[in-house]
Amino acid sequence: MEYDCEGNVMIQFDNAGLATADGQLKVYVTDDRGFLVGEAVAQISEGTSLPAHSYTDLPPTAGDNEVVMRSSDGHHWLVLPDYRGQTAYAKDGSGTMEIKEAGEVPDAYTLVKPQTEFDLWDGVMWVTDEVAAHTAAVAKAEACRQQLIDNAMQSIGTIQLKIQMGRALSDKEKWKLNAVLDYTDEVLAIETDSPDNIQWPELHL
Repeated sequence: MEYDCEGNVMIQFDNAGLATADGQLKVYVTDDRGFLVGEAVAQISEGTSLPAHSYTDLPPTAGDNEVVMRSSDGHHWLVLPDYRGQTAYAKDGSGTMEIKEAGEVPDAYTLVKPQTEFDLWDGVMWVTDEVAAHTAAVAKAEACRQQLIDNAMQSIGTIQLKIQMGRALSDKEKWKLNAVLDYTDEVLAIETDSPDNIQWPELHL
């Protein structure tokens, strides 16, 4: 009877895969899907085969974002990319998905996150559509300008109503009216072509 370096009986298997003697054997175990989960010492009885999902050949070492699994025919180990749990981004900009299976990222997706909502995939990397980004920034600045004007005009709503009714304004109301009108003129005078450089004035009443 032969023993290994750890003092375990070296088990031999016949052509049918059955042990020719009792003994212990280090095995590498997979889950039901074939993914390596670790190693164990199996108790093998004469006339029996290896436990289910157990193999004797040494598996390779997985690196970062890799996983070891058994081939579908059970004959050898495979090392697959493993991005499970990570977010993949559709190259056509249609959305994202969570990677749930080991293997290569689908061709229509990338793990590289776009930096802006205006990024387009050029086949290798994300490239920002500067025209679209600028157009959106200008539209945002114009919307901000209109909001500032609307807020300012709301602050003199009562004064406007008194004017419509032909009622006299107090000196304080006249000052407030002129301050708001000066402010709206200042806001309207700001160009929105360079939205990144805009500093909106503040209304002090």
